[in-house]
Amino acid sequence: MFIQRHSFLLFQKSKYMKKYCLLCIIILCLPVFSCANKERITSDSFKNYEGSHAFTTELLRTDFALQKRVLITLEKAIMLMEDNVDSVSKETFEKSIEVISYFFDICHIEKENEILFPFVKNIQGGMEKKDFLGRLLMEHISARDRKRALSDAVKGISLGKKARKTIKKAGYRYIKYVKKHLQTEEKALFPWIDTLLSHDDQFALIERLNAVEEKYISNGLHEKYFIMVETLEKQLGILP
Repeated sequence: MFIQRHSFLLFQKSKYMKKYCLLCIIILCLPVFSCANKERITSDSFKNYEGSHAFTTELLRTDFALQKRVLITLEKAIMLMEDNVDSVSKETFEKSIEVISYFFDICHIEKENEILFPFVKNIQGGMEKKDFLGRLLMEHISARDRKRALSDAVKGISLGKKARKTIKKAGYRYIKYVKKHLQTEEKALFPWIDTLLSHDDQFALIERLNAVEEKYISNGLHEKYFIMVETLEKQLGILP
């Protein structure tokens, strides 16, 4: 009995090692993109990852890190405007909104609405949380509405104290809403996806995400908006 059990365990271990080796080979051959990186993310980016189920969500978390940086620039611009109206120009706010439109609307909303959510719904068990996914879709719409309200408010920045209060209110309203949305996805959506997707699902999804990223990398948008984020961080005193 002991010998049979030992043989079975060795067989299972061998089976697991074959899958693991195959997974490593696929990773080495598969380039992965992220809006938060100027260039392709290769297997080197995943060398410290513990589990195979983390790949898609780690890619999205990388994007989230940059989106949070963008929110910090907007928040800092509002704070500086409150302290000294002349310290932040209309152009600074407009650039912040432009960067938001790229890194949140394209790198976040487009990826999830057009690729991630439809993909997950087609996986066995994916429809169990269709209401949750629907709620996240509605939050994307609400986030865009709040961004438009901020953009409209910024147009009147030179109209006086009341206009600046409108900018402050719209800006903090947007920041608070998006922060909560990102937190919801990190704490509820990502862990669920990690357990739902198989190895094959992970790589199929990454290939689809790559297709979106590649077109923006090839036309230079990534580089353009990376530079804009770094420039804003320096202008606002976030970076030295």
